[in-house]
Amino acid sequence: MTTTNVYELIGSNGDTIIFDNVHYAVLRDNLEGFSGYPVEMNYISPPGHIGDKQTNLRFTRRTLSLKIATIANSSVNHEAQRVRLIKALNPANGDSTLIWHKSNETSVYIKVVPDNGYPAFTGVDPVDWIREADLDLVAQDPCWYALEELVQYPLRGFTGGFSLPFSLPVSFGTVGGSLTITNPGDVPSGCTITVHGRMVTPVITNETTGETITIKQTVDTGEVLTISTYDGNRSVTLTDALGNVSNAMHYVTIGSSYWQIHPGGNVMSITAAEADTDAVAYVSYVPRYPAQ
Repeated sequence: MTTTNVYELIGSNGDTIIFDNVHYAVLRDNLEGFSGYPVEMNYISPPGHIGDKQTNLRFTRRTLSLKIATIANSSVNHEAQRVRLIKALNPANGDSTLIWHKSNETSVYIKVVPDNGYPAFTGVDPVDWIREADLDLVAQDPCWYALEELVQYPLRGFTGGFSLPFSLPVSFGTVGGSLTITNPGDVPSGCTITVHGRMVTPVITNETTGETITIKQTVDTGEVLTISTYDGNRSVTLTDALGNVSNAMHYVTIGSSYWQIHPGGNVMSITAAEADTDAVAYVSYVPRYPAQ
C-alpha cells in the first residue's frame, strides 16, 4: 500500500490532508493522468497530400484518477476522515490544490476539483479499518506548477553598477537595465512585475519576443505598481505609501501586451524617462510543465 511518492491535498476550505500512509494513503494501483500531455489535435487530408496534416493543437483539461484509502482504528474515526476529505474537496469553495512530492525530491502542484461527485468508500479491513475509494479529479489548467515562485530578479531603473549573487548576465543603460531569465518550464509562464520607487512612464519589455508593457503615468516615491500577466489573472494594482491598494489598469496603455516568460532564455529590459536612484522593478514567476 505504500508508495515512494507523497501526495498532499490543500482543500478549497484551507484544510491540508497528507496522504502519507498514516491516516490517508494513495495506493500504487490505478494512478492515471499524472504524466503525459493532455492534448487535442485536429487533422485534415488536403487533396494530393500523402497522409494527414495537423491544423491545430491545444492543451485540454487534465483528469487525474487515484485509488485512495483511509486508515482508522474504528468506524467512527473512518467516518470523521471521510467527512473531512469531502469538506476539503467542496467545489463550492473553489479549487483545491494537489501537491505531488515526487521520489526525485522535486515537488509540483496542480489546481483541481472533484469529477462526478465525491469518493465513495467501500470495503473494510476488519483489523486495520482500511477503506478504499476511487478519487477522480479534474484540472481545468492541465499544467503542473513548480511549488515555489522563483527568486525575484531585479531590473534597475537608473544609471550605475549592480552585481547579483548568482550568475545572470546583467547590463545597464542610462535610465534602465536588462537581464536574462532562463525559464526551465516547458510552456510559457505568466509573471508578476512590481515597480518600486519613482519612475516616469517606465516601459518593461521582453526583448526576446518584442512585447512591451508601457506605463503611461508616473510611479511615485513610496508607491508600488504590481502587474500580473498570469492567464485568467491579469491585473494591475497600485499600492500607495499608506498601504492602500487600488485598481490601476488605466496606468497601462491599451497597446501593451501582458507578455509571458517563454521556455529557455528571455531577455528583459526596463526603460524610463526619469528614475530615482533607488527605483527598481522585480520580475518573478512560477515555471509550469504540461507533463511530468
